[in-house]
Amino acid sequence: MYNLQKKIFLENYKNLEEISGLDFNSVLDVLFCKKILELNEYEAYFRQKPRQSMFQDIKSKLLGAEKGYEIFQMICQQHGCFDDFTDYKINTDYDDAILRGKIISLPNHYVPRTNLKWMQKLNKLKTALKNMVSDRNKVIVHGMIGYGKSVLAASSVRDRQFMLEEFGNNVHWIKVGKITGDDTDKILNLMYTLYDKILINTTGEMIRMLTEMPQSLDIMQNNLLALLRIESYRKTLLILDDVYDAKVIRYFDVGCKMLITSREKIQWQGGSVQYILVDDGFTLSESLEIFKKSLNIEEIDEDVYNELYGIYIDCMGDPISIKHWAERVGNKKDAFLANPRAYLDNLYTMNPKDSWNKHRFAELKSWYQTLDPQTGVKFLDLAIFLRESNIPAGVFSKLWSSDNVLDILEDLEAKNFITSKYARRCGTYIYGVHHVYLDFLRTQQTDHNIQNTHKKLIAAYKNSAGGDFARMVNDNYIYHFFGHHLSHGKMFEEFKVYLNLYFLEAKIKATGPTLVLEDIDTYKELIFDYQDQSIHLQDLQCLVMMYGQTLHDHKQTSIIQYALMMQKDSWVYKEASRLAADNRLYFDTETFHKTNYFSYDFKLNDSFRVACFAGHPSEILVGTTKGNIELWKLTHKDKQLTFKGHSAEIVILVLNSQKNKVLSVCADGYLKIWNLSTSRNSGNFEPNGNSFVNSPRRVQDGYQMFFGDELTINHCYLQLDPVDKDRIITAAFAKNASELYVVGTENGVLKIPHLNLEWKFDEAVKSAVFVMDDVHVAVSVADCIYLVNVQTKVMDWTLSNANDEIRRLYPFATTNRAGLISVHDSYYKQLTWKATLMPDNTYNIADLQQEQEFLRSPVKCSTMVNNMLIMNSIENRINIFNLSSNQQFVETLNYRRMGVVCLDATISSVEMVVLLSGFEDQMLTLWHVNPKKSSVKGVDNNRRKSDVHKNEIFATRWNPQMDIALVALATKDNCLQIISEHNLLTQISVDHVITKITFHRSDDVVYYALETGSVFMFDIKQNKKRKLFKMNGTVEYLDFQMSYLLCATDIGYFKIYNTIDGKINELLDPQRNMVVIQAFLMDQQVVAVMKRQTTVCCWNLSNMKMRSIFSHGDYNNSDTTTACSNYCENDRTTMICVLSNTFFYVLEVVRIGLFPKASIFKTHNQKDQLRCCQFSKDGNHLAIGSQTGKTYVWNLKENSLITLVLQPNASPIESLQFSQSCNLILVSVSDQIAWWDLSNSRTNSIVSRSDQLIGDTTNNEEFQWEKIGTVDGTPHLLSLIKLQSHRSVKHFSASRNFTKFLAIDNTGEIYKFSPRK
Repeated sequence: MYNLQKKIFLENYKNLEEISGLDFNSVLDVLFCKKILELNEYEAYFRQKPRQSMFQDIKSKLLGAEKGYEIFQMICQQHGCFDDFTDYKINTDYDDAILRGKIISLPNHYVPRTNLKWMQKLNKLKTALKNMVSDRNKVIVHGMIGYGKSVLAASSVRDRQFMLEEFGNNVHWIKVGKITGDDTDKILNLMYTLYDKILINTTGEMIRMLTEMPQSLDIMQNNLLALLRIESYRKTLLILDDVYDAKVIRYFDVGCKMLITSREKIQWQGGSVQYILVDDGFTLSESLEIFKKSLNIEEIDEDVYNELYGIYIDCMGDPISIKHWAERVGNKKDAFLANPRAYLDNLYTMNPKDSWNKHRFAELKSWYQTLDPQTGVKFLDLAIFLRESNIPAGVFSKLWSSDNVLDILEDLEAKNFITSKYARRCGTYIYGVHHVYLDFLRTQQTDHNIQNTHKKLIAAYKNSAGGDFARMVNDNYIYHFFGHHLSHGKMFEEFKVYLNLYFLEAKIKATGPTLVLEDIDTYKELIFDYQDQSIHLQDLQCLVMMYGQTLHDHKQTSIIQYALMMQKDSWVYKEASRLAADNRLYFDTETFHKTNYFSYDFKLNDSFRVACFAGHPSEILVGTTKGNIELWKLTHKDKQLTFKGHSAEIVILVLNSQKNKVLSVCADGYLKIWNLSTSRNSGNFEPNGNSFVNSPRRVQDGYQMFFGDELTINHCYLQLDPVDKDRIITAAFAKNASELYVVGTENGVLKIPHLNLEWKFDEAVKSAVFVMDDVHVAVSVADCIYLVNVQTKVMDWTLSNANDEIRRLYPFATTNRAGLISVHDSYYKQLTWKATLMPDNTYNIADLQQEQEFLRSPVKCSTMVNNMLIMNSIENRINIFNLSSNQQFVETLNYRRMGVVCLDATISSVEMVVLLSGFEDQMLTLWHVNPKKSSVKGVDNNRRKSDVHKNEIFATRWNPQMDIALVALATKDNCLQIISEHNLLTQISVDHVITKITFHRSDDVVYYALETGSVFMFDIKQNKKRKLFKMNGTVEYLDFQMSYLLCATDIGYFKIYNTIDGKINELLDPQRNMVVIQAFLMDQQVVAVMKRQTTVCCWNLSNMKMRSIFSHGDYNNSDTTTACSNYCENDRTTMICVLSNTFFYVLEVVRIGLFPKASIFKTHNQKDQLRCCQFSKDGNHLAIGSQTGKTYVWNLKENSLITLVLQPNASPIESLQFSQSCNLILVSVSDQIAWWDLSNSRTNSIVSRSDQLIGDTTNNEEFQWEKIGTVDGTPHLLSLIKLQSHRSVKHFSASRNFTKFLAIDNTGEIYKFSPRK
């Protein structure tokens, strides 16, 4: 007892001088009397003024004395320090408990773990310990080897207040280790040691003391039970650390609370158990702190950081691996810090990774051997998986072909060889294996065995798909890692499946286009080795790039349809034509323009002002308004990295030409340069299949990160602080030197920090770029351009631009000439010159040439790549100019008309310009533009604009004999164009905006109305126009029926014009405040549906009297507005459908006497905002389109409902069309056109064209359509075509026999579709 107390005092009480209340001279007296101090020492101390050094000397004397602890007690008691002694005694009790309980010390490499997950687990553990109210309660902390289970347990009890209040300072730690339930001698020894430790601190209690260790475990257990029944020990906590065998626990079940750490999730019967899983490795910041501690440094420079970051990524936060590396670099810290890269290269050469894993693997092997032998064999199969991959349970089912797969997984998870999470997005559990276990498993078997396991998995998938890889189930795994398993299984002949369009479609829909392109590029040598040389890699890449994102986002689309839209001389078109003979519904498509670009959108979480590519078209850096820089990858649809360090909005983001550094400037003036070279997870593939390839992070849907942390980079390569509140407004890297960059400020300062160069101008430096092999910097200040020689520090040249401010400069070069592009407010200028080096190292600028190109509207932002100048105007149009040919080859990309905040561009692997545009609504759009194609074919750009009026004013008329459609289209610049079969027949200019257009039944006449209210007739053949009449207000309804022209305005005027005799009848008094939205003729009566209160009125043309035949107010008191209406005539009865908010009414109108009689045939509250409607030809079906993208098809005879939904699409339905037979319905919604089969009578998948399309049984021509993936008797999607991004169908019409279709989008583009035969 004495020795233990002395040890506590000597080891733990280090600050004697902190005890207050002691009189120093009295302390000296006591120490002299007790012979702790000699006389000369006593006199020397007594004469001096007390100071810190004296206390240190006295403390040393006291600690060295034989009875120092008792002397200290006496000093406190005799000199009024009892309170202080009590406080010390409390602390001593805690320290006594730590020593007596053998609570482990925190390891040498320990650093405080402050990440959120660890703190949550620590709080959860302390809460669980606090809530243990019964001696039968247990807490089991389980997890992987070395992940900190013991540290977590020790951290929870190394809390003075917590240990005293919850356990009365009675906590005992027992290291169990590999002791099993059969090692009775070892267990008995542990129990007796525990008994002795508890007994040492037991005073004043009447218990029977053991004089020697019993020979029976039962006797020992009973004695512990008796000891722990003592009142002062009922709160005792027993910690069993690193339990291998659960049988050991029952011997220590002696009536006290118990905390157990184990690698296994031990199943315990007989009491309440709470489990806490420890599966979080070190975060990047924690790992760096450990390295700093081992290297004994405060800050980490860039080179050291890059290597330590690489070590962290390789270790994936594994604590034991991090500790190992910390010790290694710490032991040779001088060599490591001097040249980190060289040191590690030498270390890898001299000590391969396997050598320093031997100890780790030996530990894993002993734990692996605790598995059931059959389970252990199956565990070896996991060696084929990649690190960071999410593995669904179905993959194991195919790999093991076993009925008890879940039991095996539970066993492996219980021992923490694998871990699982429930992925809500996927609706299933997914599993992960740490890379340490994967590395271990690969050392336990031969390469041949691993190769066979890969083959076994692929064969299982192939068999389950009936031998067709394209029919493999999308289990969120196999399509992602298909190439990996083929290559490592050396199944090279199977790579030909990548040329199967159906397989390609399945893979794109499962993984997205970027991963497919990566696979094609990685395995191209294997894919194309087995095919004819006529197959072009570029064809395949173009198909995936152009339509891959659409196929991925819209699962109901078909790759065959999009391949048929490629160039007809391409391999993919020829292959699609061959496959299209399978009788599915595919379409030949034609457009007025030949599309030379495609695009897709990407929605971000935070607002931003700048974005740029990060070296690859699928990798994007975004500078947010919160001051973070985020690295996004389109494959993963999630951010990969976050660079933190700025405190304000990022205003500049520039990537260097080597694509390994990015420069950022924030609004507070700070500049930082970040290193990207170690910020990616990448790998290389070799055809032999032996190389290791990291699996890309977050590729799989609903990806779960099992190991490691969300990477946040806090360390920047360089920081430049603002000076005198000056603000950087431009920055650029040199072309050939990755370290060299230039900045310009608001106060007119030009700096090249790396060379320590600085110039001062009178006004702000708006733009600065390196030119002429980085020897010069071109600077724009106000209306001048200066050419500064970096070597001589002099200006070689100055050019004034006549008071026209320069917004941006870009380097530009042609053969034997240097040059610049200067972008101004409303034009850009191309400057080229010849530069000759002079003897004094200056350059002579000669033969300056300038070319100027004016723009239609002022420039807002711009960028440049490969002599392609891209500019966005204040009208938010994005235009691309080819400076080599001096042509504008793309005009007005931004049809969304949202505000563009930034632009960047790069070149893809298939030589397309990839344009990145950021918008105010946090949307990023990628445009893939083919500069080799012309934008318009057959029509002069100056005659036909791609933009149309914002109200999308169109009209179509089908020639019933020839099945040719005429289109009348109003453009934004007030032109009326008449188009037939993509040929512009004629056009006329008008003075005002056209609001409505309709055709005469003769096809030769078009009627149109202007915003002024004037209505004109245009004779197409004679190319003449004539004014018919003028309306008050703006014409909102114009339609030709029989021989009458019906016209209504926005302020309530409604007229009918007789086109034969020119007579005009005004039918509606505007004072009634009723506006017509739909009208039709019924014999000598005009029926009109009004906007307000959903009223239907009728006029008798013989006497011009009017009567209301229906009003929504008669059935519903709410104030409603009519959205749309439609009608269908059948004999003497007319059916009218009226939509009002969420209600629809079907009226049956019977012609009786002077006025018809209307009755409600059906009414229903659809509980969805209704938008448009259409009757079938026979009036038995009614289709209603909603605002949310749903189509409701009512069978009016049977009163049944069918709902059609395109996924994913919540955009409003634009138009609906029934076929003549009513078995087909065509739906246009946003940017998609869908053909649905409504037939309920088919018993097989083959139907005739005559039955399905026209209902004409006299036609024996067969047009076979295949039923796609649905049950017989239910509606299904026959075909789906999606337009380009930012385009939506605004007008759609079909020929009478429903075999030709025409669509017009919101840009005025015309599309023609016809089924392939």
